[in-house]
Amino acid sequence: MGVAWFMFMIGLGCAGVATGLRYLSQFAYAGGLREHLRTHKPSRLNTVGTFFNWASIVVATGSFTLFFVGSYLLAKLFLSV
Repeated sequence: MGVAWFMFMIGLGCAGVATGLRYLSQFAYAGGLREHLRTHKPSRLNTVGTFFNWASIVVATGSFTLFFVGSYLLAKLFLSV
């Protein structure tokens, strides 16, 4: 039961982290746009924004996976009692 609860909790925590990464990616994209409009050169912040965007997708996918696996293990445990 402890492993299932742990997976469930980590999955929920990853959802919060994924949301934070999404905000960071949007912040970097906005900064890159400001810099591009000011200097008319490509900004490195767009690369940073893309990195945070992909990190958010990976963490969110892990979040869903851990959440569903933990929920499945808990449901299986409760139904076997």
